[in-house]
Amino acid sequence: MRAATGARPLTPPHVGTTRGHVRRARRTRWRPAAGLLGLLAVAWVSTAIGLRIAYAGEVLPSTRVAGVELGGASPAEARDRLAAVSTAGRSVALEHRGQRFLVTARDIGFRLDAEATAAAAFKAGRDGPLAPLASPLFALGRTRSVTPVYEERQRRLNSVVAVIAAKVDREAFPGKLEISPNSLRVRVIAPRPARAVNRRRTAQAIVTALRRRDATTLALPVKTTRGVGLGEVESVAREARRYLTAPLVVLGAGPPINISPRRLSRLLQVEEVGSSAGRVRLGVDAHAVGVLVE
Repeated sequence: MRAATGARPLTPPHVGTTRGHVRRARRTRWRPAAGLLGLLAVAWVSTAIGLRIAYAGEVLPSTRVAGVELGGASPAEARDRLAAVSTAGRSVALEHRGQRFLVTARDIGFRLDAEATAAAAFKAGRDGPLAPLASPLFALGRTRSVTPVYEERQRRLNSVVAVIAAKVDREAFPGKLEISPNSLRVRVIAPRPARAVNRRRTAQAIVTALRRRDATTLALPVKTTRGVGLGEVESVAREARRYLTAPLVVLGAGPPINISPRRLSRLLQVEEVGSSAGRVRLGVDAHAVGVLVE
């Protein structure tokens, strides 16, 4: 028997009912999970609020500074506990070309700032957008190390660095000729470059090293400025040797003046060329020449 034209196929009556049961089953399955999450959230918030009330005026648990436990201490109690952290035995050695300078914490007034450190310990774990809820709970499960805050007396630090610089700094030396008046032998005294302690970096290095507990040795920050080279001075010495092979005749308005090699040896010297670094020439002692001419 055929169905009438235009008639809709009949849907079995159990199909719609089955789909409705599936949707209701899914909603029913998620209800316990949603309820459990809600209970956990309430427990989390309640515990966090309770901990914040319990530690409202105290450092959070498991907070340490330089090995000192501060958990549960008030800011005043934390300052008292930090008084045991001594820096008196700390020191740093600075070395440069065989010179050694020992700087102690006492020399620059270096010490722990107990008030600032206690404030940092109290603040630890209370930062961040979720800190009101998350920090107290996380603090219970781990040890929190807070970096100590130190202070030093800047004037004493600058004074110590100035003393070191006075013993290391030097101006450039262009070299020198030493001439024996008897043998006319010319000896070269080597030039030396200028050097200066970098005072800012030295001060920073001292403070950074004293923040560590162990004594340490550092290279002193020194800047060396290139000057006259040994080769330039040796070139001047060769020229001086040529002048010393025979008497020097000086011509002027008056009669000629003969200068013996022995007397000339007392006049010759290394002379810098203007302000140009690294350039020298053979010169004479102007004062001695004036006396000679008179």
